[in-house]
Amino acid sequence: MLEANSPVPDDRPDQGADDEDEVYGIMDDLDALEELIEDLDELELTTRDAVNLALITANQSQGDRQADALISRLEEILLAMEEFRVTSREDILAKLSELEEQAGSIELDETTYDS
Repeated sequence: MLEANSPVPDDRPDQGADDEDEVYGIMDDLDALEELIEDLDELELTTRDAVNLALITANQSQGDRQADALISRLEEILLAMEEFRVTSREDILAKLSELEEQAGSIELDETTYDS
C-alpha cells in the first residue's frame, strides 16, 4: 500500500533505451542512404529523373539477364529515394547530415525525439 506522500512508481520504460533505439534506427537509415549514394555513383546517376530514364531504357531490353538485374536494382533505388523523400544525390547528402546531427543530439541527451 502506498502512502499519500510516496512517489508514484514510474512504469515507463527507461528513456535511455528509447534513445538507444532511436540512434540505432538512425544508424540503419544512414547505412541505407550511404548505400544509395554508392549505387547512384556506380551507375553514374545523380537524380531520380536520371534513374527513371535509365529504368525506361533498361526495360527496352527486358528479358536479358543483365537488363533484368539492372531493372531490379533501379527499382530498388527508386523505392529508397521515395522512402527517404529525396530526388537527387545532393538531397541524400543533406539527409545524411540531418540524420547524423539527430543521432549526435540524442547521444548527447540534448534532445529527445518522440515517435
